[in-house]
Formats: sequence, structure tokens, C-alpha cells
Amino acid sequence: MLRRLVFSAFAAGTAAPSADNSRPAGASNGRVPNDLAPCERSVRKDAPELVQVILVMRHGYRTPLYGFGSLESLDWQCLSPEETESIFSQIDLYRVKPSSYIEEEKCRVGPEVLDVASFRKAVVGFGNCFSGQLTRLGHQQMSALGQKLRRHYVDFLNFLPSEWDARQFFVRSSSIRRNVESAFEVIRGMYPKSRENVAIHLYSPKEENIYFDNTCKTLRQLFLEFRYPGGINAEKRQWGPLFEASDFKDVSEYQSWSRLSPPALCNKLWTIFAHNLPFPQGITPESVVKACELSGKYHGELLSDPLVCKLGIGRLLKDIVQHLQYKISTRSIDGSEPANGDWSPRLVLLSGHDSTLAPLLQTLKLSKGIHPTMGSVIAFELWAQKSQPEPTYFVKVMYNFEDMIIPECNNQIMCPWNDFFELTKSKIPQDYDLECHLPKASV
Repeated sequence: MLRRLVFSAFAAGTAAPSADNSRPAGASNGRVPNDLAPCERSVRKDAPELVQVILVMRHGYRTPLYGFGSLESLDWQCLSPEETESIFSQIDLYRVKPSSYIEEEKCRVGPEVLDVASFRKAVVGFGNCFSGQLTRLGHQQMSALGQKLRRHYVDFLNFLPSEWDARQFFVRSSSIRRNVESAFEVIRGMYPKSRENVAIHLYSPKEENIYFDNTCKTLRQLFLEFRYPGGINAEKRQWGPLFEASDFKDVSEYQSWSRLSPPALCNKLWTIFAHNLPFPQGITPESVVKACELSGKYHGELLSDPLVCKLGIGRLLKDIVQHLQYKISTRSIDGSEPANGDWSPRLVLLSGHDSTLAPLLQTLKLSKGIHPTMGSVIAFELWAQKSQPEPTYFVKVMYNFEDMIIPECNNQIMCPWNDFFELTKSKIPQDYDLECHLPKASV
């Protein structure tokens, strides 16, 4: 029962157990339950028309990024090499420049570009898996997310086509294998009958903006100032010890767990919990709650500095704004799709990480600190209201299918496009390379 309560708390995006026994896909029984009912939303006849959706999601359940002690002996289950090869035979990978889908400029690349060198070095044994790999349960979880998106955007809103039409979609992922596979599973979950390959686009390592750039000197300085001497160390002291050394089988295992950063600790415990695997001696379900609450606090404190958000996720926010802006610019005044060759997709899918979703939520002041669990998704919806002389556009944001109030837009859910555009200006770096090498006070 306690496992179920813990899972329910974080499925709802809260930081403490609740009495609700509902569980997300891949709950503690290690299976994907049939709990993905269509979203219940009434649509009035005079309601605005949905014209574009940008989904920013976190990858599905994975193995830990690195292991120690008893972690590697747990029964992790992943796809076989043959199954993985079959998936990649259905994916076309392309290297693109930021926003280059507009000109359709892209270069075909192979799977060998995935997983940066640092991740290759971290590979350790996890049953039949490697570190950071999307597990079999993670594949099922993301396919279930795709099915829910289909029910919502195809069956319920009649927004996306019932049959796969590649021109209506743009999919981009970080160059990490689990993210590419997660994006593929979402699309296949939405369109299981399609036999066309799925095009997934990647930025070069230098241009990647879907997570924090560790080459940005100003950002590194801000991280160091946060961590030492106060910051999260002070938070840890405030919370007290998460574990008792005497509960562990040896001192080295206790030290391995206690030295982890709050996000790393939450991720490691959460994935053990989600797969219904036994906790190591000294770890309890209460540890999951406490660690993930602390991780939310960590994100809240770190991202309370607008400069961290601006340099950390501002370039991705710029991409999102440009997608929306281009969609508006290519629509006719009467709302029809352009006939002159201009094109923009109906759905943009961006496959990222917890370090993608947390700062996006915080920079728009949609959260004061949350740890986005694996499989979480932010939706930016662009709506058009017929008016004269031309349509009026609005942006709505949802987190895990729940409408979000936008504080900087007069606490509205439907934020007028011009207001949304204006509130994002200060959150986007004007000259990223320059601002990353200036003293903090000059930025």
C-alpha cells in the first residue's frame, strides 16, 4: 500500500503521499495498467481552434546512469540487441540546424552519433541492460503515452490526422539513445498501423539546447556558487540525513547513496521503485518521497536565479517561440493552411530530460520547484479565435495534461500570443556565446 501511495503522489506532481491510489503507466506492479482514459474536456461551438501543439517530454523509465553495490544485481529488463536493431531500422536520423525544418535542410546520420562519450564511459552491467538504457517497461510507458495523445488530439479534439502524415509532425531529440527510442515509441503509440519510418532530428553537440550546456562559463560559475558553501548543502543540513548509516550493509554503500545530488538520488530511487525492484538494504519507500521532495527543492532554489534559467533553457524556449511564431506567420487570415509551399507542422515533439522540463516550468513561473518524473510532458498549445480583420492567437500550457495558470500573463490559462511573446523576451539570451563568457554582473 505504501508503494502505491508514494507513486500516486508523484504521478500527480505533488511532493507528499496522498490517499489517491491511482498510478501512472508502469506503476509499482511493473506493468502498464489500462488507466489512460481520454482527457475529459468540453469544447464549445465558439471555442478557439487548435492550430499547433509543441510537446516537451522527458524520456521513459531507464536504468540508473551508473551503479554501485547491489544496484547492478537487480533484475533490470531491456530489449534485446535484435529488438533494438529492429527499432532503429524504423527510424531515420537527421542532423539539423536550429529551426531548419522550415527550409527542410537536413543531413542523414546513423545511430553511431548517439550517446556522447561520457555516457559510453559510464556503461556498467545491469542485467541485460547498460547504464541509462530505456527499459522494456520504459518502452511500454512511452507507447502508452502515445496512445493517450492519440485519444486526446486525434479522437477527441479531431486535431491530428487519423492516419500518419509525416508532414504534420516534427520530432527532435537529444542525442541520447533512450530519448530517441522514447520519441519513436510515442509516435508508434499514436500511429501503430503506420509502416513509414519516423524521422527524428538531432542538433549538433555545439548547438544542443535541450539541456544545460556545461561549456557555458557563466552557467558553471552559477552552479558552483549554488553548491558551495551554501545552496543545496544548506538544504541537506536543513532536512537532516536521508539515511541512517547503521541501516546499510556496509559504510561504502551508505557513502555511495548519501553523496548523490538530490536529482540523481531521486532518479535512481524512482526507477527502482517504478520497476517494482527491491530496494537495497537501508532504503525504504519513504526514502523515495523524501529524496524527490528534496530534488524539487533543489530545482526550485537553483532555478530561482533568472540567469540560470536564461542561459540554461532560454535557447530552447526561443525554439519553442519560433515554432509558434512561424505557424502564425504561415497561416492565411481566414485560418486556412498555406498553398504557396510554406509549411509548419501541427505537432512538434521534443524529447528531453528532467533538466529540460524543470527549468522550462520554472522560467515561466509555472512551478516553484518540481522534479519531473520520467515520462512527464509539457504541452504548449497554440489556439486561434476567429476575429476581424484576422484571427487572435492564444497560448495554453499543460503539464501532464493539466492546464497551467500562467502567472506572468495575468494568471490566465489562455494567454494572448502577444503577451506570451513579450513575457518570453527577457528569458531568452540575445547573444548566448557572449553572455556565457561575460562576468555574471555584466549579463
